[in-house]
Amino acid sequence: IISVKYWTNNESINFDIIKERQRINDVTINLIESEKQTGIFSDFTRNRIVTSLSDRGLCIIPGLFDPNVVLHWGKATKKDLKDAMKQLIKQDINLCDLKPNQIIDNFYELAMREPYRMDLRNGKEMNRLKQESKDQSTAYPIIDNSSKLNKNLCNHSSLIESLHEVMNPIDGEYARGNWGRWNFDGLGPDSKPSITIADIGAVVSLPGCVDQTIHADTSHIYTHVHLPGHYFNLFLIASEV
Repeated sequence: IISVKYWTNNESINFDIIKERQRINDVTINLIESEKQTGIFSDFTRNRIVTSLSDRGLCIIPGLFDPNVVLHWGKATKKDLKDAMKQLIKQDINLCDLKPNQIIDNFYELAMREPYRMDLRNGKEMNRLKQESKDQSTAYPIIDNSSKLNKNLCNHSSLIESLHEVMNPIDGEYARGNWGRWNFDGLGPDSKPSITIADIGAVVSLPGCVDQTIHADTSHIYTHVHLPGHYFNLFLIASEV
């Protein structure tokens, strides 16, 4: 891995913290307590989420998930990371003390983004939680036994419904003529295609990594016209800060 210089030294760039805070405030949608407890958004909240994602491409939703659930995933990730680091030491790879210009192959469980930052997935503990969450088929946060945590972070029904509205708006004069939506067991022009939800993974940053540059995870389908978003990431802080 070769360290890359990401940010410019142009001193003329003036970072305005007031404007930055305003931008964050503009895309922040605060939930009321009943929305946190039931996982059901009001029409007002859903419309704000849809508008923010459609107009700006992002939103911040504090309290969307129970922090105990998120931290539970974080602990599993840390355990998998420690296990991976022990295995890599046997191959003369120390993730906390990389050698200059060291090249590291990507693995099934771990892939390097840049020095001291990596993607972690398919570890034993993370896979165990994935299976547990799949066994909890109810939508987040509902669960039959209240003594257990619903770990199914991929099944927040109100959030998924909001994403449906963003990704598949049914409007325009030609919408009712979209007969192709009857194909492949579709339900017709008024239906919305299903959303593919990927498994949970983790991005781990170790001390010494540089700020990550702005980037896109996937390309635009077309560049000559602005279309609704077709790919969204959900980021959760899975450690105490």
